[in-house]
Formats: sequence, structure tokens, C-alpha cells
Amino acid sequence: MTRTEGIYAPRGAGVVTITTSEWRVDGVQAGTAANYTPIAGDVGKMFSYHEVVTETGGIAPGVISRSVVMGVVQAEPVPTPLAAGGLIDQTFTKDTGVQTYSVSGDFTNAGSGAWSLSVNPDPVNITINVSGVISFDTGALAVAAGSSVVATYTNVSGSADSGFSLTIETAVVITAPEAFAIGMWELLDPATGGDLSVTISSLPASGGALVTDIEYRLDGGSWVTSGGTGDFTISGLSNGTSVDIELRAVNSVGASTGSDSKAATPTAAPVFTPATISGLSSWIKANTAVTVDGGNMVTAARDVRDAGYPDPNGAPVINALAACAMDVASGEILYWKEPSFAATPASITKSPVIAHALRIMAGYGVTLADNVTMEAGDFEGAETTPPLAAGDTMTLGDLMYIAMLESANAAVRCVARVLGRKILSSSSAAPQVAIEAFITNLSAALKADGISGFHMESVSGVFDFEGEMLGGPKDSDHVTTAHAAAGWARYAHQTSGMDAIWGASSYSYTITAGPNAGSNTIGHLIGMVADTDIYGLKGGALPGLVGKTLHAVADLPDGRKVAVAVLQSVNREGDARDIITYCAGISIGTGQQAVKILPGNGVRYWKEGSDPAPTLVSDAVGPAFDFGLPTNAVGPYLRADIPDVQTMFFVWDREVSQTDSTVWEAYMDIWGGEQQSERLSTLPGTNGWWVKPAGVTVYKNGSPTDALLPFGRCVVAITDSDPDSIGVFGAGRVDEFRNLSGKVREIITYHEVLTAAQIQAVTDYLIAEYGIL
Repeated sequence: MTRTEGIYAPRGAGVVTITTSEWRVDGVQAGTAANYTPIAGDVGKMFSYHEVVTETGGIAPGVISRSVVMGVVQAEPVPTPLAAGGLIDQTFTKDTGVQTYSVSGDFTNAGSGAWSLSVNPDPVNITINVSGVISFDTGALAVAAGSSVVATYTNVSGSADSGFSLTIETAVVITAPEAFAIGMWELLDPATGGDLSVTISSLPASGGALVTDIEYRLDGGSWVTSGGTGDFTISGLSNGTSVDIELRAVNSVGASTGSDSKAATPTAAPVFTPATISGLSSWIKANTAVTVDGGNMVTAARDVRDAGYPDPNGAPVINALAACAMDVASGEILYWKEPSFAATPASITKSPVIAHALRIMAGYGVTLADNVTMEAGDFEGAETTPPLAAGDTMTLGDLMYIAMLESANAAVRCVARVLGRKILSSSSAAPQVAIEAFITNLSAALKADGISGFHMESVSGVFDFEGEMLGGPKDSDHVTTAHAAAGWARYAHQTSGMDAIWGASSYSYTITAGPNAGSNTIGHLIGMVADTDIYGLKGGALPGLVGKTLHAVADLPDGRKVAVAVLQSVNREGDARDIITYCAGISIGTGQQAVKILPGNGVRYWKEGSDPAPTLVSDAVGPAFDFGLPTNAVGPYLRADIPDVQTMFFVWDREVSQTDSTVWEAYMDIWGGEQQSERLSTLPGTNGWWVKPAGVTVYKNGSPTDALLPFGRCVVAITDSDPDSIGVFGAGRVDEFRNLSGKVREIITYHEVLTAAQIQAVTDYLIAEYGIL
């Protein structure tokens, strides 16, 4: 309060003075200042202001007083308390002493009042003090989980509430972990030598504390830490000795009991061989049986891998170099002898050729009744039986019968030429160009049918693309495995109309125009009348071959059909009959699946042009394929024709010799593709020579190289993106006096392009075996 003093006029012309000015509470002076604020003690008392005025001098001196009553002092209003409702639910563990929780922070205007618990599940053991702190005696409390507690603040103006949920949990007792159950872990042998691998799929219950380690013990011995809680390896074990392993989990309290015991035997890492890598096609070593005939052709180089396929139990002894028989329906191999060795097929080539022509001719608008005139390009040499000549005209069907029954080479070439021109959409294509187009189409179809293990460069089985004849002085690039030849027979039998042709015992036809115009009747060269169970067959033979070839499809007594092929046999019909009889006694499902024989893995190597013929030699590191001494004429020539091969390795020993003043060294060409004649080239005048075609990469001792190859003894690897054939080539050079002179000790091929890591692995294997210089 602020006072305002009165203004007084003198009554008798004297001097007026305010002598007293004071605030009074219940008549007692409370203050004399200009301002006064009532205090708490003034509440309920009378409050007033009092002045005393004195006049001196004048005619009427005197004293007067004046009081102003303000009234009774009232107390200041108290604000109403408020609660935000933000209290947090409380959870305490039983028997953890007195726990507290302050609730005052959730309230405003909490003054001039008192705290209480308006909802209290245990008033004895839950209390609140004057500061709004609630105490919980966890040792005595026994309340239902989620019990409500409500704190209330009350003053003269009102009250406010805020509540929360209270839970008292039973005290957790921490123990050691539980034991590992059977399915929580696995023990394996990684085959790395002296190791066992422990795989953890899940940990046991922890016992209330984090599992920090897994321990193991061997054969009931001492426990050893694994160093963690995940998978681990136990090392330093003895290969071939079984070990019992137990596990246990560890936390801060201790270790669990031991788990179930599992046993395993560590084994050494597998020994790498070329067969470790999938796609192995062939593997020939120089120290296997190898002979060289007068034509410089390797005729008995055994595929090392075939040693894993012993002759079938109870199988007949046959004369053939190689043979195979398969169930026509399933492809199951019922009989095998050297099934992946590649040899000359000769005229049995005609069977898949005629069958393929029957399959595709309708698509090109060609029929068996179409008249065809033979051309000079259809003839590779003179035809004797039946007489045929350029200009002879007959139906396409007549040509097919003549090709299959009398094995007329010109007839089958004429059929391939007609269809090849249709494939090329060119009626004027040269006969050989059209025939090669047909061969490409046929090869693709056979491979799509699952048949591999052949390299086709002829439709007659006589001459290859370079004009080289089977059994001649140079030999041919046209080869097949027995497995593929049996597949050809199966392909023929499954072709509509083929059995009527290759199963006929005789056939009459008419040449309507040409040098041999007239009618003729021919018979099957092998004969079909005596064996009515044969659907069809075809034989083949050429001068210089060791024996003859045959393939056929026959019925077995239980209704199955078998396709059989015999390569290079002096008794092909007898061998075929013995194999068919043997197959009749084999129950379904007891033969070899084709995949186990690795079909399509035939390899044939030739050595040509050397004089004298190359011979096997022995030196400090053992036998090797020797490719002759240098001459200043056309030198030794190695050609590797490998069906469906895209990677080839060989261990090469370079030779250096001197005749008079001329130094002879070994160099080579690398080639790949279908026609090696298109891939070979030399560079006269250069210091050494060899050429890589497109798609070919050459490695020396595991590293890609463009250097002259080879140097000393080394491992040469060749890869080719063209999945047909790759090889090495060497020949004498009169102008450079260079020559392929050296030895190949081991040859390994794959029908896949290997990775750099795989190439290095095979290279390391060969280096370990032979060393490098």
C-alpha cells in the first residue's frame, strides 16, 4: 500500500505540520514508511492509516488527528495444483531393499498443501514423504504385477492426481549355461589333413548371463577354449584316427555340463590329379603302351582315364579295339570296352548322315521322290559297286538306299550336297562347301541329342576336309569314340523311315538318265535275312585299318532295344552278336549310366611326315613321345585332333642339336578350330615362328605368354573359345632350317575352357611330376 498525506489549512493563521504518519494493524503501529505490504501475521486484523497534525502560532494553535480504516487484511489466493500425467511405470526386483521414486516433478503448484497416495495397493510398505518421494519396501511388498499407485497433492485450492503401474519381480538367479543339445552342433572332417571342423547352429540357454566361450575336449581329456562362441576348427589331430569330441558353454558363473559326444576321423587333403577338375576329356602318358605303325600313326595310345572302367563282369572277350552298347530308351550303358578311345568310324558315318537328311528334308521342301542328278564334286574316287557317275539321275530315296546297302560314297555325298545347298539357301554352292555345311548342321544336331565324342569331317567316312584318307599315309581328322558310334546308331533308329532303309536286305532302283541309265538291284553288304531281330546296321572298312567297324540296333528278348558299336575288329559281326547276347542277360538298371563313361572324350594323335618314322625313346626322365630328329626337309608333324576339347596341356622337352654348322631348335604353331588348314601359318624370315589364332590363349608354366614356345622343359597349356579342336603343329622349314624336334611326355585335355586357377593347378601337378628346366 502507498500513503498519500493529507493537505491541511491553518485555522488561525498558524503553521501546520504533520507530526505523525503511520500504518496501524489492530491500532498498533506497523510502519511509518510511505509504503506498507501486509505480512502473513496481519491476516485477519484491522488495517488502517493514522496522521497527527499540529498547528503552531497564530490565533488558534492546537493538535488534530485523522485515521483511514482500510479494512481486515485478507490472505493471498493459493493456486490449484496440476499434474502432467507423465509418471513412468515402475518395476523392482523382490528383496532389493527400499526403492524410491520421486513424483513431484510431474506436478505444478504443489505448495501450501500435502502429499498423499490416493490409490495404494500396500499402504504399509508404500509411503510418500512431504517432498513427494515414494518409498517401496521390496522385501515386504507382495503385490500383483501391474498394480496401480496414484499420488495426490492437495491444498486449499484443490488437488491433483498422477498414477503409474507397479510390478515387483521375483529375483533372478544366474547359473551356468545349460548343456548343448544334440542338434545344436555338428562335427565334420574338412579333409585338409589333421583338422576337424565344429559347426555351431545355436547356443544353449545362457543361465542368465552372456555365454562368452565354448570349450571342447578330446576323448574325455582336459577342456580347451575354442576362443569364441561360433564355428571353430580343431587342428593338430592324427589323420586316420577317430576322435570323440564334447562341447560345453561358459558364462560368468561357470561352465555347463558336457554335451553329447560326436566322433569323426580327420583325413588328409585329397591328392590332386587332372581328374580332380571336372571336364576331363583325355589323359595320355608317354609311359603307357604306345606303338607306331608304318604310316606313322599312333594306334594304341591308351586313355589313362579308361583304366578306371574295367571290363564288365561276365562280358565276352571280343576282337574289337573299342566297343559300346547302350539301351535305346534310357541311354544306359550295358557294355563297354575302351568306350572313350577315338578311332576311325569309316562308312558307319553314313548312318547318322542319312538319318539326319530324313529328319530335316521336309523343312526344306525336299521329298524322297525328288529327282537328283549326280555331279563331279560328289565323287572322291572311282565308284565300283554299284556303278555311278556324274550325270546319273535318280530319286533322293534311291541314293539313300544305295548309300546304306552298298555303302556308295558318292551317293551319300550327293545326299549331303543336296541338303547342304538347302541349308545354305544356295543352289550353286560348290559341292564340298555344301557338304561341309551339312556336316556342321549334323554335328550340332547330334550334340543337341546328347551325342559327343566325335569329330566329323566326312559324310562317307573316307576323306576329311584336307583330302586326307583314313588309313592312308597321313590319316584323317574324322574320328569317333565307340560311345558316340553307338549313339549314332540310336539316333538313326529313332529317325522315322530309317529302319526301312538300313534294315533292308535288298533294293531295286532305276537310273532314269546318265551314263549308267537303267534298272538295278542291290543287296545289303552284310546281310539282313538271317537275323530278323536286327532293325538296321551298317559296316565300314578302309585299307590300312586294323580291322573293320559296325554299328546296329537290335531287339532284346524282354522287349528292350540295344544300340551297339564295334570299332576296329577283325570279326565285327561276331563281336556285335556276342555283345547283343551279353546285353540280353543284363537286368534294367545294372549297367553304367552314360555320364560315368565321360562320353565325348576321345583323343587321337598323329605323327606325320618324318623319315624315318618316329620311335619311342627313353632318357633320364623316362619314356616320351619322340617327334624325331631335325632334317632340312619337311620335318615331323604332330597334329592333335581332339573332339569337343577347349583346353589342352602337354609337357614339352625342347631339343637342340647341331648338324655340321646348322643349329636345330624346336618351335611350333598353335591352332584351334574346325579346320586346322585355315589356322596354320608361318612367318618366313623371322627368328622362330608360331601363330596363335583368335580365341586361343597360350600359357607357359601357368602364365599367359606371347613368347616363342617352348623353352627347355616346360608345361604348355592352350585354351580355345571354339569348342571344337585345338592342337600343336610343327614342320620343317627349308628356308629357316627349323623343325619340330623334341618330346611330349604327357597330354591332358578338357572339354571346357579352364580358369586361370585351374590351369595353374594342373601346371603345378605336371611341374611336380616332371620338373622344369
